[in-house]
Amino acid sequence: MKIIKIAKKDKIASFIVFKKEKILVLKRSKKRKNNANKWNLPGGNIDKGETPKEAAIRECQEEAGITPKKVEFFGTYGKMEVYIGETKETPIINEESDEWRFISKKEIKSLDFVDNAVIVLKRAFKERVN
Repeated sequence: MKIIKIAKKDKIASFIVFKKEKILVLKRSKKRKNNANKWNLPGGNIDKGETPKEAAIRECQEEAGITPKKVEFFGTYGKMEVYIGETKETPIINEESDEWRFISKKEIKSLDFVDNAVIVLKRAFKERVN
């Protein structure tokens, strides 16, 4: 799968949230204009005056009701500045998503993801799960 490159002004901040050995993914609402019904990591636009890390944490709080712990930078993938952390919390999603799941590596193939998400998920599982 090829990483899609996007202009810097269009970058977003995303978050990989581990709970035990699974990663949180959200199914975008069927009402969304872009990528409706596709699975993704919590994330969104970086607001003016906000760092990508702050945006990733804020978006995770807004979209999943989770404040991740042990936050670290994970990498840049196309338009996504990705951070990684962990939680013991149960997600509470907002109207931007219709569903949430904590998935294992083998579940990646069974879901329809937005661009670049599969690359990020595979690397996260490879590096973080034994």
